Order: sequence, then structure tokens, then C-alpha cells
Amino acid sequence: MLILLIALECAGLALIPHVLLSGKRSVSKLTWISFILFLPVLGSIGYLLIGNDRVRRRRFKRRASRRQHTGQDPQSSSHFTGQNQEERDVLSTLSQLCSQPVTTITKVDAYYNGREYYPALIQAIQEATRYIHIEVYLWHNDETGRKILTELTNAAKRGIEVLVLVDEIGTIEVSERFFSPLLAAGGKFSWFYTFHPRRNRYFFNLRNHRKLQVIDGRLAFIGGMNIGLEYEGLNPAIGEWKDLQIRIGGDVVNHLDDVFRHDWYFATDMEVSSQHQPDVLQKQDTGCPAVIIESGPDSNYGIALTSLLAIINSSSRQLDLFTPYFVPEPSLISALQIAVARGVVVRLMIAKKNDFQFLIDIGRSFYDELLAAGVHIYEYDLCMHHAKMVMVDGTWIKVGSANLDARSMYLNFELGVFFKSPELCRIIALYTDKLFIDSVRVDREKFAQRSLYQRLKQGFLGLWAPIL
Repeated sequence: MLILLIALECAGLALIPHVLLSGKRSVSKLTWISFILFLPVLGSIGYLLIGNDRVRRRRFKRRASRRQHTGQDPQSSSHFTGQNQEERDVLSTLSQLCSQPVTTITKVDAYYNGREYYPALIQAIQEATRYIHIEVYLWHNDETGRKILTELTNAAKRGIEVLVLVDEIGTIEVSERFFSPLLAAGGKFSWFYTFHPRRNRYFFNLRNHRKLQVIDGRLAFIGGMNIGLEYEGLNPAIGEWKDLQIRIGGDVVNHLDDVFRHDWYFATDMEVSSQHQPDVLQKQDTGCPAVIIESGPDSNYGIALTSLLAIINSSSRQLDLFTPYFVPEPSLISALQIAVARGVVVRLMIAKKNDFQFLIDIGRSFYDELLAAGVHIYEYDLCMHHAKMVMVDGTWIKVGSANLDARSMYLNFELGVFFKSPELCRIIALYTDKLFIDSVRVDREKFAQRSLYQRLKQGFLGLWAPIL
């Protein structure tokens, strides 16, 4: 027994150089090394399963060639007309960080749950004339999942190019046979395949968390909703569900489709046929300026985090952040503290009801320093609020799939779009104002009086924030 323990300890020690040479943050390295040293068996297995947070993928050259043809690059100022210098600066910064051009959105509609979103998606599927590209994290084999699959199957029978890309771990309870009707009709389906031994991929911990649907290159849906009954509030175990998905048009749609095509290539090693899409994008100078925020563990640094910090830094009056999961990075806490010091009213809404209740306590371990700085924290507990959104000064908005946690900042493939739309912000504010009224604002003095047990539990769980 002693020999076995020594052998396991040595195996764990052998992993420490790998941890030290990884691209992880220092606090994450220290957490993993401590875990391996004190619990060598669990620590070593845990690190082998979920510790690797970098993946390299080959990208085809479609995006670069299109920029050459259109004359666009990340420094393009063709869509800056009417923007002040501060707005130009944040657009340029995000463009550089995300390696995406400044583009345009011409039409936006917002949906706050699946009851609103799915009929619009189904209508778009039924009206498609060329192609349908769908990418989600989770697809349930339930009434809603089967209904949308049937619509896609019917579209494939009409000769529409239908490509469906799903994360294999997020949808682990569904087999590939579920998508057989689509394949039989001529559509295509693939798992994202971050875990694929035959292709030397063993990344259990790296998930494709993006939610994107592109129809004919003319419109796209993007936001926080997957495919399943719970998003319509029809899962009795979960109850009512609130979320945010937007439908957008304009030049940005073609660039979002590029994101899907790169993801499809990563999953299948096959390029999407270009027969339905021109080699040169039609440049549209009218509409709202926008930048796509595409992030993931294939980048050299946390694009999701750095772009979020840039957005927070651009605020001058009011900053509203909405997230179902709150496990913040130290730099995010500092950015919010600095925003308040600059005179910005910062409101942070966190879902109190979610499927990982221990994350609530982890998030609360960071409340003290935020409350002390003057950040207004609200906990929404009437139902699941799954929206991931940031609104800046009632004028700019970021919508996408990224939560305010380390997983979204570093581990997941995430997708969002940041754009200027005072009209959409006004409409969404009518919705979010009621959310704030229905939420419980965290009182600093009352929170400080929580029990010793609660403080110890939150402090202990907060230690694991760097690797969650």
C-alpha cells in the first residue's frame, strides 16, 4: 500500500512541470499544483481530465481573403461615421483584440424566452432559400428538439443546405441517431469534437458554448438560448425561464457565418461549400456599427475577458451587467471598481436560481469588495434568468453566450456581438427595469451580518474559482 501511494505521489509530481509550462494564469497554476500535492490521486486525474485549457486548430483562409477583397481590416473606419472619438476608440480596440472588422447591423429583434424565439427561428427555417447553419451547445431530445429537427429535415428535403453543429458533452444524453432523419434528408450533422482520440484531441473541459443560427446570409440569431423545452418554461423541474436571443441583419451576418464555417472546419476537417455565398462581401455602410467577439481556448489570451474589460472601460454614465453564473476574475472586479470611481452607476444582476447552486456561494465570496466599492448587486430569484448581456450608457449593448465566469473567459468557445443601438437598449431597458424591481438588492450591512458558517463556506468555495 505504501509503495502504491508513493507511486501515485510521484505520478502527480511528474505533472507539475506540465502545469508550470502551461499558459494558465498564475493563480490557476497554484491551485492545480496544490490540488495535486495534497490529493495526488484526485488531483492528477482531475488535471488530466479537465486541466488542459489550450487547443490549436487550423483555420482556412476564407476570412483573410475576404478582407483583402473588401478592403476591410480590423482598423477599418468605414463604419465610424457619426461616432465620437471615445466610441471610435472602443470599436477599434475590440476590432484589434478580436481580429474582427468593424461591421454593421441593420435590423434587430429581441426574444426573451423560447416561446418567443422558437417561432421566429422556425419561420426563418421555413423561409430559407439557400442554406441554414445552426450551432448550439445543447439540443434536447424532447418535443421542442424534435419539432425543430423536423423543420430542418423538411428544409433539407427542399434542397436547402442544412448544417447542424452541436457540442458533444453539452448534449451528452442525446445520441447521433437522433439526427438520422436530417442526415437521411440530405442535411449534415457533426459533434464539435473537442474530444476525439483518433484526431489526438482529449479536451474534456473545452466546450463549444456558442449559440448561433445563420439563414441564407441575410439574418442570424445569436444569444444565450439552446434547443429544448426548458427555454419555453415547459420543464416542470425548472419552471419559468428568461433569456435573451436576438435576430440581426446586415453585413455582420456574413462575418458570423464565417465563424460557423471555421467551427465546422474544426469539427469535420471539411470546408463548407461556397456555392451559396459570394467571395466578396457586400459592403454596407448604413446601420449600427458592430464588432463580433469570438473567443475560445484556441486564442493566445482571454479575448472574452479583455474585450469585456474594454467594454466596461468605455462606459461613462451607466453599466448594467446580467449573468446567470458569476465567478469573476480579479481584473473584472477591479474594472467594476474603477468604473464606479469614475462616476459610473454599475448594476450587476445575477441569477439566484440556476442548475449549479454552489456557484451562488462562490459568487458571493466576491460581494464584499464589490459592495464596498459601490457596485449595486441584485439577485433575481423568481425564475431562471439565463441572459448574458452588458448594456453601456443606454446606447451600446453586448449580447452573446459568455457568462461572467472563468469558464467563459478562458475555457469555452464563446460568441457575442457588441453594437450600438439606442432603440434596442431602450426596448430592453423596459424589460430589465422590471427585472431589477423584482430582484433582491444585496444590502451591504445586512450581507456583512451573514453567519460564520456562510462566510466560511463561501470563502472555501471561492478558493476554487480559478479552475471552475
